Amino acid sequence: MNDNPVFWEHGVFLQPQHFQLEYIQNVRRTAAALALLNPYLWGVRRLEVNENAVANGVFEAVSMELLLPSGEWVSLPGNAWLQPRPFGQAWTNPEAPLTVYAGIAEFRESGGNVVRAQSPDEAPENFRYAAPPEPDEVPDYYCSGPEMSVSTLRYNMRLCFGEEEGGALWKMPIARLVRDGERVRLDERMAPPCVDIGASPALHRLVHDVSDTLLSRNRHLDEYKITTNDGNWQGIQGHGAVLIAILGLLGRSIPELNRWLSAPNAHPWEVYGSLCRIAGELSVFAPDMSPLGETRQGARVIPPYDHTDLYGCFSAVSRVIMRLVDTLVMGPQFIFDLEPAASPGVFSAVMPRGALSAGSYDYWLLLRSPGGGDLAGAPALGKLAPSSEISDLMTQALPGVRMRRSEQPPMGLPRRGDTLYFRIDSNDPLWRRLEADGEISYMLPGAPDDLRVQITVVER
Repeated sequence: MNDNPVFWEHGVFLQPQHFQLEYIQNVRRTAAALALLNPYLWGVRRLEVNENAVANGVFEAVSMELLLPSGEWVSLPGNAWLQPRPFGQAWTNPEAPLTVYAGIAEFRESGGNVVRAQSPDEAPENFRYAAPPEPDEVPDYYCSGPEMSVSTLRYNMRLCFGEEEGGALWKMPIARLVRDGERVRLDERMAPPCVDIGASPALHRLVHDVSDTLLSRNRHLDEYKITTNDGNWQGIQGHGAVLIAILGLLGRSIPELNRWLSAPNAHPWEVYGSLCRIAGELSVFAPDMSPLGETRQGARVIPPYDHTDLYGCFSAVSRVIMRLVDTLVMGPQFIFDLEPAASPGVFSAVMPRGALSAGSYDYWLLLRSPGGGDLAGAPALGKLAPSSEISDLMTQALPGVRMRRSEQPPMGLPRRGDTLYFRIDSNDPLWRRLEADGEISYMLPGAPDDLRVQITVVER
């Protein structure tokens, strides 16, 4: 290709080559500049497939937008031809999926890239462009002059299936077909090379699932945030420090993923970088994985970005994030509040069934008064018991379930200045009856109006 700029001067006798060279050079300059910003700026922008036609053995792209590596923009319907095509004969192995490609002839530097054709059937595949014999009527966009006839080009696209020969075509996978019993359908896990994750429901779903997982974990731990008003930053240590670090990670990651999911365009290369960053930060708590996703044995569990295998990349890093979040976030297994009952100073709740696992969990009672209410009498006066027996404890001055106050919070929670922590003796016979009863109550005479009573269950 001649990359020398056209020398425009007075008296130049214009030839088609002048305009062709100027146009092609402009496209290539733009593509080269954009490649400096993003090295993978090519692929699908939008794709709609006729699924009824697929079920009947024909692949038809109803609408499609592609950005070619050359920087050319292809749209269907619009400036491209892409005929529907049956795939039955090309699917030689029904047990294996069938990949569908969109192909187009490579640009020939020697010329001869355009064929005049009335329809796609008349345009041989070895021509990159087709020019219909009937020109388009184009208005005068700048002034109010009359319309003029202008010959325009169509991108001469072809559908290819599987491993069949595509001649000199440049091919890009756009879909994959699978058999579901007697039915043929689109593979939901197929993600074509694309310039926007919104063009691939599979990619968008993976990122959305990661975001939902992080948001759910953040909500689970939100109650245990520490603020400067608590005045206990110096008391954060051990598992509490780990929890604060993880909350910080979640606080950075959730808005970042939400920005990608809500953006009108989000390139997968940039989104994948965010996912790898999240996995890298989580690896700080995983001794068996490096920030680059390598195990001690040298295996790479997070692959490098591959624009032609986006689903493989995104699903791999998503699995790593899910695993690390589930195993590394230090926090309670169950948290539930005891709500104020009819009797003053009594709080009750139904124990979650999953929290009743003898020998597997440690149980803690947390008392908190955000307004600084007096809890000094709680160690001596507070009583925990099955809901069915709490009234007897009140009237007969009987002891409740044995509890021991602790200066340190349960594993994985920071220490708060407005909270008292009591470790429950799960071997107490009264606790055994409480587990059988399934309902729990706590009584504290003269309880502050803003008292919050909470049971936290942590794994041993």
